[in-house]
Amino acid sequence: MRRPPFGSQLPTPCTASALSNPSRPLAHRDHVVGATLAGAWLLVLLGTMDIGFGRDEGYYFRAAELYSRWFSALVDPDEQAFDREALEAHWAYNPEHPVVYKSLFGLSWRLLGDTERAAEAGAPAYKVATLYRGRQRPEPILGLLRESTAMRLPTVVTSALLLWLLYVFGTQAWDRRVGIAAALLFATMPRAFYHSHLAAFDLPVTFWNLLVVWLFWRAVQAPQAGRWGPAILCGVAWGVSLGVKLNAFFTPVVLVAWWVLRRGPRHAWRPPKALLAMAGLGPILLVALWPRLWVAPIERLAWYVGRHWNHESYWAYYFGDLLEFPPFPVLFPFVMSLVTVPVTTLILTGAGAVTSLRPGPSRGRHGASSIVALGALVPFLIIAAPGVPVFGGTKHWLPAMPFVALIAAVGLARLADALPRAPAWAIIGAFVVPPAVATAHAHPDSVAYYNEALGGFAGAGRWGMQREFWGSTSGAVLDWVNQRPVQTPKIHWHDTNYDSFIMYKRDGRLRHDARYWRSKDVSGSDWLLFHWHKEFLDDLADARRQYQTGVPRHVYARDGLPLLTIWGRR
Repeated sequence: MRRPPFGSQLPTPCTASALSNPSRPLAHRDHVVGATLAGAWLLVLLGTMDIGFGRDEGYYFRAAELYSRWFSALVDPDEQAFDREALEAHWAYNPEHPVVYKSLFGLSWRLLGDTERAAEAGAPAYKVATLYRGRQRPEPILGLLRESTAMRLPTVVTSALLLWLLYVFGTQAWDRRVGIAAALLFATMPRAFYHSHLAAFDLPVTFWNLLVVWLFWRAVQAPQAGRWGPAILCGVAWGVSLGVKLNAFFTPVVLVAWWVLRRGPRHAWRPPKALLAMAGLGPILLVALWPRLWVAPIERLAWYVGRHWNHESYWAYYFGDLLEFPPFPVLFPFVMSLVTVPVTTLILTGAGAVTSLRPGPSRGRHGASSIVALGALVPFLIIAAPGVPVFGGTKHWLPAMPFVALIAAVGLARLADALPRAPAWAIIGAFVVPPAVATAHAHPDSVAYYNEALGGFAGAGRWGMQREFWGSTSGAVLDWVNQRPVQTPKIHWHDTNYDSFIMYKRDGRLRHDARYWRSKDVSGSDWLLFHWHKEFLDDLADARRQYQTGVPRHVYARDGLPLLTIWGRR
């Protein structure tokens, strides 16, 4: 006996009158399912924290530690934490990004970080003290986690909440199958999996962007549409997201475009309460959550916007071309997603997009399909602008990917409805298992993942693509470095910055006598950890001449593709 078609038990929301129908209420078991997904994902992420530190993470480690000192001053009666000098001293570092998550990294570190681990790993006490700002090692409070894991924990928790939210959104807009599938399909995007571990802002702003869109979608429905409570909640969420990363400035583009599409140009001039709350609360919360702005808000906000408006470009290797200066390829974000999202997920996304164009329940409640489609499309269009730098790889349009997962989940549910129950489960497994296998295989180098269409890891070399970003593969060769019988090795860490190097020591993962070699003249160093970026090949040629060798000491490769090579004197 075949089941009723997908969504047949739901009201059809394709007419204007559907705006007055309530979305599907969540049952008690929905909260249980959402919490189970989030809890299971939290455990998976905490069990896979062996990813090396990206270049940017080092800066955020340092910022987190500096900012945490302001919170210590805040509870110290002898400190004047709100004085201009104190604000400048504690919040001046890394002003190009807001501070909500850097502050959370710092607070999590102070509460949970084990600051004694380096000493336990064999480093002398006086050496350990030099690894901290001002040569002052703070005493651990709970000391439950490695320092880096404690700093990364807010992102890990946010990723778990993102799966919960995806389940809620998918369930309310379609049904439970869509909610569960969306959460699983996002979790098994290898590059999203990578960013779910980092003390950085790309995954957090992805969560907050999704939250604002969901809250807005809910706030404009009756009976919420006439109330200020849901609207204010949406405004607060957007204000917080502004304090996470610049991407949040573009969320209203999705919401306004959807509102105009739903209401029509003649009636869209009257904005909903949620947009008014966002306009009023967003800027206030951005300033309130960023103490550096308290001193000179207008001047520093202008600097912040100008900094990103005129952001420099770094190299990106793309099908054999080194992209540095605009105009950049318009199709860059679309093509990069086609070769970095698992193929089965791409197939489901296409099926879900086609299905959602047809009239009927597959379009979801209250224009869910259109707001999800806009949520997926707008981040791509922003990066597709020829003048926007593309050096960050797929992370710059990561906020689109939860919406892509929702579209793919609709495609999967529709496909399951077209088949009898037994074949349907086989088909579901055929589409969900391969991304999970790919994600497991790519770890801990998921940032270098390419799908089967490009040929996997090896395809990056064959097609002339960027192999990895920001030097995180250094974490994979620490055992090799630690086991070499060289006293006080002087190491050029290439694309791994100094603060990441320090954190390896603080975590007890790197021998305490290792030195950080800064000069491009590596002849006086013992080893160069060369990250395989095409733009640095001239530096490698210089290093090989200085070392007088043509053979690397060690190669770290995935599926035959070198990601990092260690060079040294012959």
